[in-house]
Amino acid sequence: MAVLDGLPLLYVLALALLPALSGNYVWLAFIGMEHVLFVTLSLIAILLWFHSSDIASREAPRNSVSTSIFAGLALGALGMTRPEGLALSILLFALYRWCGRTLADVLRAATVAVLFLILSFLLNHMTSALCCP
Repeated sequence: MAVLDGLPLLYVLALALLPALSGNYVWLAFIGMEHVLFVTLSLIAILLWFHSSDIASREAPRNSVSTSIFAGLALGALGMTRPEGLALSILLFALYRWCGRTLADVLRAATVAVLFLILSFLLNHMTSALCCP
């Protein structure tokens, strides 16, 4: 997103790499849990959700369709990784106008994300007879 904002390459690299060198992030990366996947999926979902507002004004609306579907995939995978990912989904969907999205984009992304969550609940139910992990 910093590239889209027109920041110089040195600033973009600093924004991308310096947080990864903090002690907390290094610790999370090496404990072998899903934290790094959660952070990665969150950033991908945010990037895709905001990316459409830059593209849709310049190009065809089909870019909005594809990025909303891919954002829904990322948000669904985020919800499967950790249930706290649903908070990001709700936040992005609630602020869709501020993000440059339409209600149709929200419905597409939410449908894809819900399909992932239904799959997760079904798998949990089949393996442990409980819907939640």
